Amino acid sequence: MPFLTLQPQLLFLLAEQEDITDMLLINNTPRSNRFILVINSVFQSKLFSKIYISLELPNISSLHVSAYKPVILVAPMDWGLGHTTRCIPLITILKSIGCEVITAGTTETEKVFQREFPGTEHLLLPSYGIRYGHGNNAMGWRFLGRMPKILTKIKEEREIIRAFAEKRQVHGIISDNRFGCYHSKIPSVFITHQLSLKTLFGGPVDALATRMNLHLISRFQQIWIPDNEEAPSLAGTLAHPERKLPVPAIYGGPLTRLKQLNTNQPLYRFLFLLSGPEPQRSIFEEMVRRQSARLQGEMLLVRGIANGSDHIVKEGQLHVVDFADSTALSSFLAASEMVVARSGYTTVMDLASLGKKALFVPTPGQTEQEYLARHLSEQGLFYSTSQKDFHLQDAVQKAETFYRENTGSIHLSSRWETILQQWVNSLMLN
Repeated sequence: MPFLTLQPQLLFLLAEQEDITDMLLINNTPRSNRFILVINSVFQSKLFSKIYISLELPNISSLHVSAYKPVILVAPMDWGLGHTTRCIPLITILKSIGCEVITAGTTETEKVFQREFPGTEHLLLPSYGIRYGHGNNAMGWRFLGRMPKILTKIKEEREIIRAFAEKRQVHGIISDNRFGCYHSKIPSVFITHQLSLKTLFGGPVDALATRMNLHLISRFQQIWIPDNEEAPSLAGTLAHPERKLPVPAIYGGPLTRLKQLNTNQPLYRFLFLLSGPEPQRSIFEEMVRRQSARLQGEMLLVRGIANGSDHIVKEGQLHVVDFADSTALSSFLAASEMVVARSGYTTVMDLASLGKKALFVPTPGQTEQEYLARHLSEQGLFYSTSQKDFHLQDAVQKAETFYRENTGSIHLSSRWETILQQWVNSLMLN
């Protein structure tokens, strides 16, 4: 098998064709420019499939980008839009360090990614088909009833991923809560903030659900957790289980696609951010529309419909838009005094990272959101109220009192650029 030797460092090239036996000896001199051209020429002619570069190389970054272009598959779950949107900053970083990114998921997932990364290749995966019930307890029973179908979808996506990854020569897989998006021979990581699960039934059922969750995650090589490793943290016990994890875990801090913008004068008194599966998304929208009519001031409603329009329609004092990409949403948040939203974890990360005040209304029966709302309120970070008790005018007054009396704060730092760079470099050794 042919190789190149770079002094004083070693560089090995594994070839697909055994008849290539060239050996080049290049000193660490200005001739390194010639060396880079040689590597580019080799890869353009598809003679070599992998490259191994000593990390001591002074021009490692230029070689890494031009000579070795890892193909990374990013596959978020389709439970609402949060899993998709929190993958946006990861994709942005991956592209910035020279990776080719392929997204995977449903057609709704594709629409979100195409708004942010036009022209990016997308692999269609089956939907888990999760819908919420109308009542607090309906979600738990509905989810249990769909479990056999969900397991079938996981098996289907595993077969799709296996065939596609081998055909497309994928180097690494990042799955955000899609349990079937892994390959036994390709480095695969699982992103989640839910390692310890909360159910409507509590106690032994929580323990059983957590054990099953960790068993499914054990098929991956690493877990990436978007939260602080030490307390205080945004996800609390969800991201810090007592049970030992089956594979190595890395805490990277919160993930957000949004930018901190400044505005001289807020344009909107309230920004209503809707999200999540039906029918609860529509139920909450109807409540917001009806109750906001009783308040004074300009307000903005982002409906959270990925296949909708990004054009704002004015309905009296309420401005309405179906969907907002990262740039638009950053602008909307900067122009709003207070946010009214579900307490989904991606929304929590976005608002905490930007230091925005929020009134959280967790989705009924969604135990994760209900736990997060309580946890964040106890830390003095965000005010929340239940949907059954939601009266916008009263809730706003209570929220304003809450923020006057609470000065809770949390230090947030992100390590995702370092984590992704180190992981991509490690792919060179596989």
